[in-house]
Amino acid sequence: MHLHEILDIELARFDGYPLRVIETGTIRGSTERSRIGDGWSTEYFARRQAQYPAGKFVSIDLDTTVADQVLTSLGLRDSAILIRDHSISALATLAIKSFTGRDLGSTDVIFLDSDNDAMLIFHEFLIAFAMVHGPPVGLIIVDDIAINDSSKDAHKGDLVVPYVRDHGLKHHIVTRAGCAGYQPGVLVVEC
Repeated sequence: MHLHEILDIELARFDGYPLRVIETGTIRGSTERSRIGDGWSTEYFARRQAQYPAGKFVSIDLDTTVADQVLTSLGLRDSAILIRDHSISALATLAIKSFTGRDLGSTDVIFLDSDNDAMLIFHEFLIAFAMVHGPPVGLIIVDDIAINDSSKDAHKGDLVVPYVRDHGLKHHIVTRAGCAGYQPGVLVVEC
């Protein structure tokens, strides 16, 4: 399955509901070839936001230039709030606004797909866990979880997956389309 198909399945429980979505990591490549990866979940969430304008979609990245260009070319620029900042700093700011009742409020879905740095993703997850409250359930989704990679390379979920298991959080991992030698997965945590 491709990522967009997985997101369709996971977000089906929210059909008809205007979601508040935050994404870390945004569109990084504008070529047709980069649509398989390179942060194109931004386009997916912006399209969903356009269908449910009462919601809110925020995408955070250190460089939002390509995302801005791509979303503009697709007529979706008004469906996304692009924040150019470090993910931890931006999430912490949004969390403070959430706790004080200003701006974003609670968040329904947070999609973590920034750098391939397991510690960074773990810290993002901890902040996200405090922010996600959905009706009746909120989701934290982590992309690019290693499923059958025998290398010693670090992957995004290397710290999140054991934490979720150790703390008994309701979750599942869905296998998604990958490349030769590496089968990525998508971690879905219910909050």
